Amino acid sequence: MIRAGDSLLIPVATRDSGAYGLSESERLKAIREYAQRKLGTEPIDYTVAPGDSFWEIARRFQVPMRSLAKWNGMATTDVLTPGRKLVVFTGEPLQLASLPTQNEVIRKVNYRVRRGESLSLIADKFNLSVNNIKKWNRDIGKRKYIQPGDRITLFVDVTQTE
Repeated sequence: MIRAGDSLLIPVATRDSGAYGLSESERLKAIREYAQRKLGTEPIDYTVAPGDSFWEIARRFQVPMRSLAKWNGMATTDVLTPGRKLVVFTGEPLQLASLPTQNEVIRKVNYRVRRGESLSLIADKFNLSVNNIKKWNRDIGKRKYIQPGDRITLFVDVTQTE
């Protein structure tokens, strides 16, 4: 809450825009190129329809909601306007058996489930798919729910910037 008389610190560029590393469009382009290399597929162009949300689109294409927002330079809470063009990478994430590229470092993580977490939340947190988590933890598929305190194994690319 800002009140009359409060002091504000407003950041201002001190140099010409050419002096800065990457513009917003170049950062978005770098994010998309990384996703394309990682998933090994071309993006699909999707036009937002009335009533669409990040959750519905991510579910339709079976991709993490946070990744969908990131690929499009947005936050998951941003409003989607009908007619807006989005890119969607539908390729499967890297499987454990596939060889990592030069920039990837895959690590095995023993993760303890916290209160309120679901497989979907954990998958989004580490940019994984729920199916991969189930494959790596065969006992999860036998139970209906995960519980706080459960230990699960994840194989995470520690070089990701999400």
